[in-house]
Amino acid sequence: MTDLKLKIMRFFRKHKKTIGIALFIWVLIIVVNYFLIFYKFPLEIKTTYKPNVPVMGGDSVPKALYDPIEELINEYITYCNNKDYESAYNMLSYSCKDELYPTIEKFSEYVNRIFSTKKIYNIQNYSNEKNLYIYRVRILDDILATGMTGKEKLDYYEEKFVIKKVGDNLELAIGEFVSNDTVDQVYEDEYMKISILDKNVLYDKEIYTVKIMSRSEFVTVLADFTNEYEIVLDLENDKRNFSYKDSTPIVIMPYETKEFKFEFVKYFDEGREAVRYYI
Repeated sequence: MTDLKLKIMRFFRKHKKTIGIALFIWVLIIVVNYFLIFYKFPLEIKTTYKPNVPVMGGDSVPKALYDPIEELINEYITYCNNKDYESAYNMLSYSCKDELYPTIEKFSEYVNRIFSTKKIYNIQNYSNEKNLYIYRVRILDDILATGMTGKEKLDYYEEKFVIKKVGDNLELAIGEFVSNDTVDQVYEDEYMKISILDKNVLYDKEIYTVKIMSRSEFVTVLADFTNEYEIVLDLENDKRNFSYKDSTPIVIMPYETKEFKFEFVKYFDEGREAVRYYI
């Protein structure tokens, strides 16, 4: 027995440094485990979602407008979800209402079509030009409100909202509407007079209102779709033919005055302006 005690004492004297280190590590592990169990770390949610940074590049939305713009869109969507047509309608800019929804009844049809059930949404700044902030807005079914299981394929409706800062206020335009601009250009000769009255600018197209007066005793053919370019928008040597829904020739009868709307594909953030119009 005495011999065993001596052996144990010799072992501890010989390895006391190693034993001390092992004991220290063991105590440290216990302390750390205790700390991890009882200390509540704050939960930090990390995301790369930046709704106010344009996906198309260019200037970002000023930080001072982040919250006001998000609140504006949220207020509009809330009104639409609640079928508060008048409040939602009153949020739209005058030009947007005049061009897209001249009556609240027509606007109500739009709301009922898009917000047939309770909806949620997400936004992403798309591009910014000429102090206008263009947001892509996706409107989706609210799974919690509709009782869906979440396994269904969710469709969504998407359009671009255009927000403009006017003084201390923000103006909202929907349906990809940007502006209605007066053009007031006149081209004339002994055969006809062509007046370009205005243009409606949407995100992906421009629509020109053109009045044409015939001064001839002959029928004037403006477009019969036999040539590649007949009614053309010239964007710095990039010619865009007008869009048409059918192939019915566009004609003016002798001494007739007629108004037309000619539509051209042109993205608002292309950065190019029309330099000439050909008819």
